Amino acid sequence: ATPLFIACMNGHMQSVQVLLNQQANVDHVKNSGATPLFVASQQGHAPLVQLLLECHAAVNQAKSSGITAVHVAARHGHLACLQALKAKGAKINRLAKNGATPLLLASQSGHMSVVRALLASRADVNRPLMDGTTSLITAAYVGHEAICMMLLRHGADKTSMAMENPVLGTGTAAEVAEAAGHVSLSFALK
Repeated sequence: ATPLFIACMNGHMQSVQVLLNQQANVDHVKNSGATPLFVASQQGHAPLVQLLLECHAAVNQAKSSGITAVHVAARHGHLACLQALKAKGAKINRLAKNGATPLLLASQSGHMSVVRALLASRADVNRPLMDGTTSLITAAYVGHEAICMMLLRHGADKTSMAMENPVLGTGTAAEVAEAAGHVSLSFALK
């Protein structure tokens, strides 16, 4: 890892500023595909995300898995990072190789404010993983009732089915919620 990558990971603003002033490569890619912007977004260091973007960091740079900085900001609930990335043109409907979107990751992780922001930015509420799993199905599986209701208000299709997902199994959001023991949520989704 480069000094810039390490400074971004640890949230050291002064070090990052010095390194950028000395022409450190803002888009240096590690073997894993991660960049300084990716790790700053993952760790929730919004001021660093903003600084890197002001230095023209590639906002939509993806790892080999297709995951971008906006995916990890959404997954970890870092709303300020997400907003900075969106303001610089991050693709909020960008698919990872398995079909995951930032909305699906935020829904699964239970980050209501991030889900709300993505939906306000017209995130595709029904975009499925390759096996048919949607944001609604993942939120139902882990029992995030408020997120499920918000997704439904934004047009989530409660008839969509996951097909042989290794974790969730097969079924609609209601069926997956019931199988996971979220009985009241299952009734609400029928």
